[in-house]
Amino acid sequence: MPYYHYIPPFILRGFILERTTSPETSVRKTKKQRQREARKARKNGQPDPETVSAFSLRSRLIEFVPVPTTSGVMKFYQDASNQEHLEHLENKLSELEGEAARIIRELHIAARRQSSNQTFTLPRSDLQLFWKFILLLHYRNSPIEEMFQEDHPRNAPIRQWLRHLKIMKGYTTDKEFWLDGLHYYLSTKHSDILKHAKQCTIYGPSHLVGETNADIPSHRWQALAYESLINDHFLGIWRSHEASEFVLGDNSYRIWEGTLAGSPRLYEIYVISPKLSIVLKLNRSKTLPPESEKSTLSDHPLDVPQTVYNRGPGALGNRHASPKDQFDALERHLRSPSSNNDQFTFRINQLTVDQTYLVNQVVLENLATDELLVFASRDAMLSTAQRYDTPEGPFLKQNRQAIAELVRWFNGKP
Repeated sequence: MPYYHYIPPFILRGFILERTTSPETSVRKTKKQRQREARKARKNGQPDPETVSAFSLRSRLIEFVPVPTTSGVMKFYQDASNQEHLEHLENKLSELEGEAARIIRELHIAARRQSSNQTFTLPRSDLQLFWKFILLLHYRNSPIEEMFQEDHPRNAPIRQWLRHLKIMKGYTTDKEFWLDGLHYYLSTKHSDILKHAKQCTIYGPSHLVGETNADIPSHRWQALAYESLINDHFLGIWRSHEASEFVLGDNSYRIWEGTLAGSPRLYEIYVISPKLSIVLKLNRSKTLPPESEKSTLSDHPLDVPQTVYNRGPGALGNRHASPKDQFDALERHLRSPSSNNDQFTFRINQLTVDQTYLVNQVVLENLATDELLVFASRDAMLSTAQRYDTPEGPFLKQNRQAIAELVRWFNGKP
């Protein structure tokens, strides 16, 4: 029976202890190879190699959970409107995850190079693909009721819009609306999504879309969310300290931290392995004074990526051209096939032990009471848990009691 993950299995495999030193090896094995290894282990009375260590906040126990059936639900991506190809969304998602796994594997290789200034370069085509992967990590990790349920308090501004579209499309459940969005993102090119967003630019994030115009097509609403993620943030990379590791919660791909001039979501954190996290930071932070930020992560290094355009001579490379000419030249360039080969270079920012903990603190603070906390090595997890189990602020430490149980387990005192 199909099992659909909201945390990609290739990311979970990076937390298998024996593979944390070279996580790129785990994503190269085929499904048949992994199944063969599992059968061999069971035959020899050994534990399944496809398991990760996790602390259950529900049971307060350390568990060894199988990757194939962790952080997901049964039959969730099946599209009942397409009976001939029920799994078409899962198939498209697998293709996207395969490309994302390749990019992350290359990132791990770059992060292991011995250099005082580690960088990672992507062509625009790969960066666009990776942005879509990041958006879908968030989309798949977000509760459907918060996104499309008419009676949810957060959806009051778009309630009429939701009702109208459900009638127009014949939807009877919130899940159908959610699958409609997933289908749109997986079936539409990055450039086309941005075009759709531009077709309704007057309906920005601050507008009450449902109350102003209930006839806005659903794909334009999805496109606006996509454009907002990309245009409002810049992407960066954090690498954990050598003596530390990042941890991952079931809900980690929808958490945020910090405010900028009073606006929330200064940082969005996407842990992709024990050693690496992708970070999104609001673009406005580049122009506002540092005191506008209120965050436990503001001292973390995070460089803006450097762009090299694949272009010929013209206003795009002319510093003396007017802003309008430069903008028009950039628009023409982005519409041309040559823009796919633009190069974006990201610095891999090395964190200290303290900075790594502060990232983990955000993950721990946002865990729900029935979730799993996935980790790689005992020592790194114990160090993080011991520090969280202190009065140190500024968070409320709402999960302190549960994490204290984890410390006791590690110390042999269940």
